[in-house]
Amino acid sequence: LLYGYPLDAPPDDETRLQQVVDLYFNHISMRMNSFILDELRMVARRFSLESARGVFGRAALNETRSLAWAIRELVKERRGDGENTGE
Repeated sequence: LLYGYPLDAPPDDETRLQQVVDLYFNHISMRMNSFILDELRMVARRFSLESARGVFGRAALNETRSLAWAIRELVKERRGDGENTGE
């Protein structure tokens, strides 16, 4: 034991953030810095994991390598105008 006591499972927020970071690495980019991490933390807090999976998956299918695009799509989905353009 490195710290002299067993480490429990990380809190839900950390687990959720790790899942969002994994989605980002797997579908968008391997680039990481403190600004990207802050944006991913915001995604983990504000959006459901299912929505993030869907949008990040679409980014990979469209070969989009932009986190800004993914966040815009998440906001559109939340507002309800993801597929409807009003036509």
